[in-house]
Amino acid sequence: MTVKKRKPPVRQSAKDREQYGTMDRKWKRKWINALRGGEYKQTRGELRDHLGYCCLGVLCDISGVGKWDDTSRYAENDDRVSHAFTTPGVRALTGLTVFAEEHLTELNDMKGYSFRRIATWIEKHL
Repeated sequence: MTVKKRKPPVRQSAKDREQYGTMDRKWKRKWINALRGGEYKQTRGELRDHLGYCCLGVLCDISGVGKWDDTSRYAENDDRVSHAFTTPGVRALTGLTVFAEEHLTELNDMKGYSFRRIATWIEKHL
């Protein structure tokens, strides 16, 4: 009988921790699972549109902090509204930093990374 070896968990480097901050582990895992799960279709340039979600839109959606309006905007209870970035409440809950968010926007929107590739980046760097 062959025993399959488990991969050790990916550890964030000190350089990444300094540059991107450290995301809450529970939310990091939930986000990675959502990105890899296939339930969310991917779009670019907006948190959400008629085609799907960007990677940050997925985090907003699973966080439950706010709600979507009729367009692509995500609003918190105190009416902080965003259409391209997460809200302060989402960042506070998950530990995502603005710098990491800006980098993820670049990966999703400008470099065209797939959700699977973004999930791998999150796993390694956050």
